[in-house]
Parts: sequence; C-alpha cells; structure tokens
Amino acid sequence: MLDGVNKFHTHIIVNEMTAQRYKGKDGFGRAFRKACRRAGLERSLTFHDLRTTALTNMGNKGATMAEIVSFSGHKLNSPVLETYVKPGREAAKRALDKINTDD
Repeated sequence: MLDGVNKFHTHIIVNEMTAQRYKGKDGFGRAFRKACRRAGLERSLTFHDLRTTALTNMGNKGATMAEIVSFSGHKLNSPVLETYVKPGREAAKRALDKINTDD
C-alpha cells in the first residue's frame, strides 16, 4: 500500500490513498475523527490518546524508560513522560518481584 513512500521522509503519517502527507493544519485530524466516527468511537478520542495508551502499555508491560523514549522521541529525563506513562498494578508487582528475588 505504501511501497512508493520515501523511507527517509520526515512525515511518518501519510494518506494511504495518495502516499502523501496530509494537507493543512488539521488534515490528519479531520481524517482521524472521520475514522473514529465510522468505527463508532467516542467523539473525544484523539490521535494523541493513542500515543498515551501505547506509552502507558509499554510501561505496564515492563519497558524501561530508555526503551519508551526511544519509541516516543522524548528525552530520557522528560517530565512529559510522567503524563504518558501511568504504571498500574502490574508495574508495582514487577517492582516488588525484583526485590523479592534470590540472587
């Protein structure tokens, strides 16, 4: 589908029909909202929510901060990560398991 896309292009989200970047300030936003409506998803969902969910899921599955920032593009000490990465019970259990293991 996107075989013709320049692999070194600065835009990672492109229109799958044209293999070109979305036009205008909110071109992708409009397309994303339209896809959400078609899928029956709540109106307040944003593409940014998907990023937050992905980073949170990485943290919950045990990804290190270094691994997460290599994906997200943030700096390792970025306070923004506190907004995205919200470890749940599984992260707490993994931390407890680390101190309870016999070395």
